[in-house]
Amino acid sequence: MEKYNQLFDIIVIGAGVMGSSTAYQTARHGLKTLLLEQFDFLHPCGSSHGESRTIRATYKKDYYCNMILESSHLWEEAEAEIGYKVYFKTSHLDMGPSDSKFLQAAIGSCQKNSISGRVLDRSEVFEEFSGKFQLPEGWMWW
Repeated sequence: MEKYNQLFDIIVIGAGVMGSSTAYQTARHGLKTLLLEQFDFLHPCGSSHGESRTIRATYKKDYYCNMILESSHLWEEAEAEIGYKVYFKTSHLDMGPSDSKFLQAAIGSCQKNSISGRVLDRSEVFEEFSGKFQLPEGWMWW
């Protein structure tokens, strides 16, 4: 077996979209980076399998909102660099009981970080979507 005497600043394990993006950014910033993957590229075994993903901002911790805002900026940079659009922003919804501590904290965190959204109660959802969605009594939609 060959002996390698290379040192790396960063070793990223997993070459899915998150690992590859992390390795790209670290190398871009001048760090000697090694990206490791156990499967062939484009394999169906990881969380990056399939044609679509969701990026949501509804987390109860503020630092996640900051990460989402930064990732939006990084997606725009990547698109400018490669010359075509790969990220298509669509609406996202969360719903649950109106007294859900998680949902209330997530909404508060989004509002604190100027991430737009609106809260709809059961009747507003019914009206907004012509009766196609009916939330349970006491639920809300963000």
